[in-house]
Amino acid sequence: MPASKNKLFLTITIISLLVVAFLAIVPIIIRSKIDHLVKEKVPRLEYEALNVSLLRSEINFREIKGGYDLPGNSSSIEGTIASITFGELSWIKLLKNVIDIGKIRITRPDLVIWKSDSSLEESGTKKMGADKERSIHIGDLQFEEASLNILDSGDSLSLLSIDTMNCLFRDIRPGKSNFQWKDLLHNFEFDLQCLYTYDTKRLHNISINSISGNSHDSLLTISQFNMVPGISDLDFMHKIEKQTHRMFVSIPAINIYQIAFIELPSRKLRCGEISIPFLELSAFLDKNKSKKDHAVKKLPQNALAKMDFSVDVDSMTLENGYFKYSELIPGRKNPGEVSFEKTKMVIHHLTNDSLRIKEVKSTDLFVKSELYGDGPIRLQMQVPLSKSPWTYYLQGQLTGFALPAANQIIEPSFSMFFRDGYVSELSFQATANPIETTGNISFFYRDLDIDFQDSKFGKRILDNIVEAFVFPQENVKTKKHNLGKIYCKRDQSKSIFNYLWLAVFSGIQSTILPNIILPRELKHTRVDPEGKN
Repeated sequence: MPASKNKLFLTITIISLLVVAFLAIVPIIIRSKIDHLVKEKVPRLEYEALNVSLLRSEINFREIKGGYDLPGNSSSIEGTIASITFGELSWIKLLKNVIDIGKIRITRPDLVIWKSDSSLEESGTKKMGADKERSIHIGDLQFEEASLNILDSGDSLSLLSIDTMNCLFRDIRPGKSNFQWKDLLHNFEFDLQCLYTYDTKRLHNISINSISGNSHDSLLTISQFNMVPGISDLDFMHKIEKQTHRMFVSIPAINIYQIAFIELPSRKLRCGEISIPFLELSAFLDKNKSKKDHAVKKLPQNALAKMDFSVDVDSMTLENGYFKYSELIPGRKNPGEVSFEKTKMVIHHLTNDSLRIKEVKSTDLFVKSELYGDGPIRLQMQVPLSKSPWTYYLQGQLTGFALPAANQIIEPSFSMFFRDGYVSELSFQATANPIETTGNISFFYRDLDIDFQDSKFGKRILDNIVEAFVFPQENVKTKKHNLGKIYCKRDQSKSIFNYLWLAVFSGIQSTILPNIILPRELKHTRVDPEGKN
């Protein structure tokens, strides 16, 4: 073999040996560096295998377990991960203090977060030292078949559990000196399956079949939302807990359009529309149980303003809703019940954002429903958003309703019932503030026949009516009739719905009862038949 060929062969051999040595030794050095870094930064983390491939530009951890104390608070995270793969690494950029990772794939992480009173938002937003600053880019960050359980570090109660999570975040470019959760929310998609949590007072359990969303459509979809009491019917009936109410909620689907995902980590909900095709809600209140909380009930604008997160929703629609309310009052064996079926609802401008409030001034509510599935109801309400004046504008109508259907709530609550009676029209207009409500009502009915279960109670009511020599069994447009007034004081210990009921009931009293026993604010006006000059 010529000397030149021997020299070339020797050169190629040496280069090959150097490359092989480089490919064999450098990964060992990198593994050693990574092992040292992990032990220094995350001392409680262990893994069975760590592989480094220079040719594939990949680092892979397998069978990871351990824990990590989140910075900034006393919360911690622990669990196991089947594998973490860092792919499409740029070794050259890494030498220039630039982290460029094409893909990070995290497979089957089973994680538990022990949450303290401090917010988890504090973690991940701490600034790094100046000597640690690097330019970072991650092409894809993928979580496959993840599970998560967030526990209260105080009592070990599960605050939130998610059985399965699949998430993909693209083109992540955090700031050089800090990382924030919103850095993940520019381009992403996710699907969460089987979520379990509870309400703020830990009285009801909440389950959700799935939550999915993506940044491309700015759409968040929630399926099969259910809320049920946290204690059994037997425990509730025996008053083992001091719980005064129970609620059942079922919502097959919630669609949130044009949602600003990037603002969610800052506790801001911004969206164009929340659409609910169907909702079923049943609530039961036991008034025999003593209440510890005697605080003033917040009006809607107060409750909205006091939320610990910002809300700005252009519109919210309910296509079909079923609502049932039952209450058991002292001295009664059976609860009274009222229901609203085929409910359609539209809410415009639901916000507590100070800048938006200056623009929209009020939240507008429109409702169509059927009382006991029989009497058509329409309600319009304008709720003020500014701090003052807090003046509500109300307008409502009930038509074509047979009064005996209302015995489900009237008889158990008042020991009276309707033998007969038909409402052809009940319409009202009123203004309300935090103190009182005033307005006008037109209540047209016929064939009114009332009876009483409690003879003493009934005799007392009838005596008052007999004293006035009048018991109107009808109030119709075609005859001389009464136009009533609305006036009531707000009971600050009760809800806005009670306030609305008191207003309407005062108008009914104003129409039916004789002026001689009515207060000045409720004295009705006697007018000629409509159309008569």
